[in-house]
Amino acid sequence: MKNLPIGTQSFETLREEGLLYVDKTQDIHRLITGHRIVFLSRPRRFGKSLTVSTMDAIFSGRRDLFDGLWIYDRWDWTRTFPAIRIDWTLISHSTPEMMERDMIAVLKKKAEDAGLTLVRESASGCFSELIEKLHRETGEKAVILIDEYDKPVTKCCCWASLSQGRKSGTGWR
Repeated sequence: MKNLPIGTQSFETLREEGLLYVDKTQDIHRLITGHRIVFLSRPRRFGKSLTVSTMDAIFSGRRDLFDGLWIYDRWDWTRTFPAIRIDWTLISHSTPEMMERDMIAVLKKKAEDAGLTLVRESASGCFSELIEKLHRETGEKAVILIDEYDKPVTKCCCWASLSQGRKSGTGWR
């Protein structure tokens, strides 16, 4: 009997450590071959990060991780796509300036990992430049994978609720 992957959000770790994985690769294959843009909205702790991690492994051509799974002999593993995976838990949401600074740092690190250098100075500029350079470098369209997309929204909404509650005397206790 395989161990449960409690708290494991990395597909690579899950597979390499032989943890239990319910094969969702047929559904993921349908998503990535049948749609240009996919937005997954599920409750917390419902597997969004694991799904993003699984897609990252597929687009990166990590066939070794998919042995025994539905997608193993149904995907062209010789064709890889540059994946830009952004995890919003790694980006500060304290102020707009800190968020911009952290986003630029994340994008420049992704570029560095791909052997590229970004020269633009805004987050949106770096993002565009990274996509363009990855496409030029590989000849493939870049895949954008965004994880924990709700983090900035929930953090800002919580701050607003807390500050409003303090003003009105009805804040969280």
